[in-house]
Amino acid sequence: MPEHPLGVTRNAHFNLRLSKIETAEDIPEHWRGTPIAALIGAHNFDQPIDAAGSPELLIATCIEFRFMPKVPAMYAYLIRRASGRLIGYVSMHAGRYAIEDEVDSLEAEYFRLKSLFKKIELAPLFVSLSSQKLYLPNWYLEHLAAPVKEEEEQVAAEDYLMLS
Repeated sequence: MPEHPLGVTRNAHFNLRLSKIETAEDIPEHWRGTPIAALIGAHNFDQPIDAAGSPELLIATCIEFRFMPKVPAMYAYLIRRASGRLIGYVSMHAGRYAIEDEVDSLEAEYFRLKSLFKKIELAPLFVSLSSQKLYLPNWYLEHLAAPVKEEEEQVAAEDYLMLS
């Protein structure tokens, strides 16, 4: 299916910051053969996912109602969070959590969660709402090519509270 005219690959703000996943070889090697690769396969290659009967993934996404991951029942836990889009009575804190740039926000959230969950594989995937295809942010590919040694840092208690 061709990308919608308003899709991310045709948007000047995104198209140079995201990499398409058009073949299995485009999937980072350390994800191949994993449930992450199966999720990418379902979205980008219309491959069915064989459910094992118990959840294999935790998918955390914003509360965007136009996106539903292509996963069978019992394959993944799905958490939808405001991801910074705060309204109403919490508006005094909205500036801190507001998302001005989705790709930058994904990067910040990836490194925040990586500091909290050091032993869990995180997959920062960007979804195009027009095509439902998943993309890799270029900053993640750069991180894989030249990983920065993560220093042991103190995690703020507020970061743990934001998980609930």
